[in-house]
Amino acid sequence: MFNLVNGKCNTKHVKRLSLLLITSSFIGMTLFSQNVSDAIRFTTTDVIGTARNMSVGSSMNALGADFGVLSQNPAGLGAFRWSEFVATPAVPFSKYTSKLTNDSNSEVEQMSSFNFANFGLVLVNKPRGSKWKTSNFGIGVNQIANFNNSFYFDGSTPGSITYRFIDIANGLAPEQLDEFEALPAYITGAIYDFEEDFNYENDFMEAGDVDVPKRQDVTSEGGINELVISLAGNYDEKLMLGASIGVSFFNYEVNKAYTEDDDQDLVPFFDFLEFTEFLSTTGTGINVKLGAILNITKQFRWGLSFHTPTVYKFEDNFATTLAYQFTDDGTQNYFDEESPNGNFDYRYRTPLRASTSLGFIVRKFGFISAAVEWIPYQSGEFRFDSDLAYQDELNSEIFNNLRNVFNIKVGGELALSRFRVRAGIQLNTSPFFDEDKIDQSYSAGLGYRADKFFVDVGYRIFNRDDSYSPYSLPQSLGYTVDVEQKLNTQFLTATIGFKF
Repeated sequence: MFNLVNGKCNTKHVKRLSLLLITSSFIGMTLFSQNVSDAIRFTTTDVIGTARNMSVGSSMNALGADFGVLSQNPAGLGAFRWSEFVATPAVPFSKYTSKLTNDSNSEVEQMSSFNFANFGLVLVNKPRGSKWKTSNFGIGVNQIANFNNSFYFDGSTPGSITYRFIDIANGLAPEQLDEFEALPAYITGAIYDFEEDFNYENDFMEAGDVDVPKRQDVTSEGGINELVISLAGNYDEKLMLGASIGVSFFNYEVNKAYTEDDDQDLVPFFDFLEFTEFLSTTGTGINVKLGAILNITKQFRWGLSFHTPTVYKFEDNFATTLAYQFTDDGTQNYFDEESPNGNFDYRYRTPLRASTSLGFIVRKFGFISAAVEWIPYQSGEFRFDSDLAYQDELNSEIFNNLRNVFNIKVGGELALSRFRVRAGIQLNTSPFFDEDKIDQSYSAGLGYRADKFFVDVGYRIFNRDDSYSPYSLPQSLGYTVDVEQKLNTQFLTATIGFKF
């Protein structure tokens, strides 16, 4: 029943009995999960809108007459000559190739889903006897972010997640451990304190830097949909002005299941560990968009737009479970523990954004368009009702690690009688100071224009090299657990519209 390791009595199931007697008096601590990655997720948007807008790289800011532009430059609403209704179903595909650094195994996971990238209504008014050629109203929804992804990694590297549990537990009495990581680890025997000096141990300390088989499955769902309510007008075919109120509905849910399995019996005592995490973030935000388009000539247009920061109110709901199995003196022991359901309310103010754009119309043959967008990521700001010290620390981290970015969008459309051929490219700069990386996406599409209806299809492909850390380890270990990833995302959209 007892195993002597380094001269001390090391029995885990006896220790477990005493734990069960005292856990009822534990007082858990709230686990804050907000970080710089959240700030980027809240800020980064990509207006899919209509298939036409996506096909030309979302570059139509200076041209308008497309509902997708209402979430970019609301002055484009003034370019509509007919009232219309549009709807755009979309099928996004994602493909992740993931590999633990210094491990040879690469794992591929694919995911597809169905949603609506856009639906909206434009009502055109043509005042008589006025230099205002149009006075238009638009209302609808544009999808501005998509979070549907799935990936997993499976391999062997040094290190165990139990070292993370030790790192956040050291120096704390059992009744001070947080209820979502350290306390479940202590209750299940994944970490323990035989010296009762608040310096915790795990089973891996006696095994050295052995390669531990580990796997994690990650699935995320959700997105950001923006309700836009817009007004715009065309003054004497020279200047278009517009304004939108944008109400953003944010929904993000992620499930993670992480396992370690010592099927080769490399680590004394340890058999198996499974740690699951659940997070659901919902929120609502509001912003104002202002825009202008100047018709320099009949063919050449210049656009400007400004978006105020989106002020979000968020709610996080989260929970974890931990299962731990070990063998002690020939006896197999299995314990599991569920955290309580955590809840945290907070606010986030995204950075403002501004853009300038150019459009050149080749009469009867199509157009060429380009836009440059500026976003100062470092100006995003969290607001908490409690733990103001962490709030200030996190906002300082955002300011010190993120930067101004300039995103470039270029596209064009070729008109062939009633048919349209389109292509576009987007260049998006990384918001991190230490990343000189530009992500590229390419798009193409086809369209058909009749007198009272139109049909468009669009396709976009995006590739990116990325990295992911399932958890952090103390620097004293001398190694980390990192995952190298290649992401391939594709969008297929189709828009049908009716003019009246």
